[in-house]
Amino acid sequence: MFELKVRAHFSAAHKILEHPGKCARLHGHNWNVDVTVTARELDRLGLAVDFSQIKDVVQQVIEPLDHVYLNELQMFSTVENNPTAEVISRYIYNEVAGRLRAVAPQANVKRIDLYETETCSASYFE
Repeated sequence: MFELKVRAHFSAAHKILEHPGKCARLHGHNWNVDVTVTARELDRLGLAVDFSQIKDVVQQVIEPLDHVYLNELQMFSTVENNPTAEVISRYIYNEVAGRLRAVAPQANVKRIDLYETETCSASYFE
């Protein structure tokens, strides 16, 4: 099994609805996203998946999140879908997995690690 990882980033503001502390107030982060992909075989060039394919898909997914107020996006507009690091990491996982299958069917998304700060992250994997 081969494992590849790409990192991307975006900046966005959010607040956590009904949070009892400071996170209830509007604030922003410079988010870093690590996308880990696996593949069982190499192609004739010796590649499991071309990094550029993974990076293109990840960019398509995070571009709509960049420099926006996340709570205004439909997928993060309710308490049940608060734009927490956990919920955002699950959203990115699902979106990247679906799009990557279309361009690189041999690849599977293993996990998403989403950092809202240097020391705080949430991961999603199945």
